[in-house]
Amino acid sequence: MARIELIGSGERCDFSVLGTVVSVGGLTVDCSDYQADSEEICLDICREGDAFVVGTAEGRAYVISIIIPPKTYEEVSEGVDENGDPITQRVAAAMDPAQLLLKLWPYCR
Repeated sequence: MARIELIGSGERCDFSVLGTVVSVGGLTVDCSDYQADSEEICLDICREGDAFVVGTAEGRAYVISIIIPPKTYEEVSEGVDENGDPITQRVAAAMDPAQLLLKLWPYCR
């Protein structure tokens, strides 16, 4: 389960988390789609009018900031070459949902 941090005080927006998928209102975001190779990503979900959108702009209210960790990799064996030396390939591991951090901002309806 993702970690939750409350920013400020006040009412929060209803949201749900299932694995790496965060949903708020009619917006659904799979955080693994935003995961980068070597740096943490901050994905901001904001309110624009009656809708929820990804990204910030003037006049948009923050709802949730999602901190997405960088990818981790595993070495996978693919046999041996003609000299008997091992052949390995670096493969991205599945994102661990427990590594996500959701920062919840006060939400004014």
